[in-house]
Amino acid sequence: MQHDIVVRGISLTVDATEPVPGLVAYRLPEEHRVDMGYNARLGHREGLLIAVFETVAEAEEAARLIAHLADWTAPADQLDTPELGDKVAEVIDYQTLGFMARGRAAAEATR
Repeated sequence: MQHDIVVRGISLTVDATEPVPGLVAYRLPEEHRVDMGYNARLGHREGLLIAVFETVAEAEEAARLIAHLADWTAPADQLDTPELGDKVAEVIDYQTLGFMARGRAAAEATR
């Protein structure tokens, strides 16, 4: 599937998978990758960035681990709550090799 993202103010379309209905996993295009190596992303299909990973496979596994926490097919603005964020962070931080997307990086990385 194709997924639209915004990286540093530039709109792009990337190849993505939907490992769980409503959640997408993808890799940043080569020219937009970061040095630290965490170039795979897990996000909501409407653009809410959730976490970053080294591989798309790690992002897909994280999607399966958080699938039970919400109806991810709901609109992103209904899912962007502190309560859900805390639950997702607990899974991402303790059960995966990824990092939660926070702050300005989260806002700019995908839309």
